[in-house]
Amino acid sequence: MRVAVSIVAALAALSARAFDLDAWKVKCARTAELSSRMRSLYAKYAAEAVDPALDISIPVETYPAGSVKTVLSAEKARVIFGSDYIWGEGVTICQFAETGATQSVVRARSCIVNRVEKTGWVEGRAEADHGGAHLEGDGVYISLDGFFASIASNALVRVSDVKLGGAEVSEVALSGSRAAYDRAEGVVMFEGAVRLSEGGRRLDCERAFAFLEGTNDLKRVVALGNVRFSDSSREGGCPRAVYLRSAERLEMHSEEGAPAFIEENGENKWRLEGRKIVFWPKTEQVVIDGATIIADASRIDSKVLGGGAL
Repeated sequence: MRVAVSIVAALAALSARAFDLDAWKVKCARTAELSSRMRSLYAKYAAEAVDPALDISIPVETYPAGSVKTVLSAEKARVIFGSDYIWGEGVTICQFAETGATQSVVRARSCIVNRVEKTGWVEGRAEADHGGAHLEGDGVYISLDGFFASIASNALVRVSDVKLGGAEVSEVALSGSRAAYDRAEGVVMFEGAVRLSEGGRRLDCERAFAFLEGTNDLKRVVALGNVRFSDSSREGGCPRAVYLRSAERLEMHSEEGAPAFIEENGENKWRLEGRKIVFWPKTEQVVIDGATIIADASRIDSKVLGGGAL
């Protein structure tokens, strides 16, 4: 998975969270190498998997005290003789805390797992759940140590959190052509036809970094490349943006020759452009730096431009 060097400045400026992009790039490059190697091994071992055992469970990892940390269950499985690999179909991999509580569950149509390296390759569709985060995609490399997953295609991540003593559940879905999820860093990167959906709101872009707190609390999304936002009444666009979910605020940033804009195409048609636009979808307040009005200004809702220039 490739990450362009040109986005370093954008991430540094737009994300309030410390994030080592260079280290991330190294990890993604290493993951790409491991994914390619394990996919080749999968094809080799799948062809050799004759007369597999049926309905088995195999401990993959244990805690120092002896309790099981990771277990693989499969409808069909075979331990590859002379190697550290297990091939299986209809596979479920569960990770447990030392208390016995389930931490994560991975479900795969067919895969191989390296018991020593704690890594695996899923051929075809895979799904994983950790806390309130749900991941799925096709062609998935997984490192169980720290839970890092690289999804080769058709990536989807859903995060949900519970508020107000359990009275409200909110869910955000993020999808893209490819994705990488790093539980230790609390980061998910999407590439290619990226879309964020929450209720009736939608954010589309070419690449995005989603920053999580804990396992499932989405804090912010840094969107890069041909960013487009839409809700029930307005649309907007810019080269790069930050969605701060806790504040329900979208910050839209321009680049030379490509201003940020927001527009309404209903009965009151108008369009506003600027160097930077801050939009609160819930209250519909808009604050613009370097504003240009391209419409009948008398018909713009009073909430627009509320707060003045930044």
